[in-house]
Amino acid sequence: MITNTVGFIANLPPDLVAAFRATLEELEDAHLLLHVVDVSDPHLEQKHDAVVKILAELNLAEIPRLVVCNKSDLFREH
Repeated sequence: MITNTVGFIANLPPDLVAAFRATLEELEDAHLLLHVVDVSDPHLEQKHDAVVKILAELNLAEIPRLVVCNKSDLFREH
């Protein structure tokens, strides 16, 4: 099964996390998470860290995660 979640935002309010909990609970059964990152985004590191933090808060950090770099043709060192 493949499922998609909405992009993560840093410092999500608890009520917003609760609203997405039903969608995010599907991740509990995942064998692998694909974490797609926009490598051309100047805020890449902060957004990556936000995802890692939220996965940890939802007790999903132990699921293997493969980081997929998107837009590598637009990458510029920041």
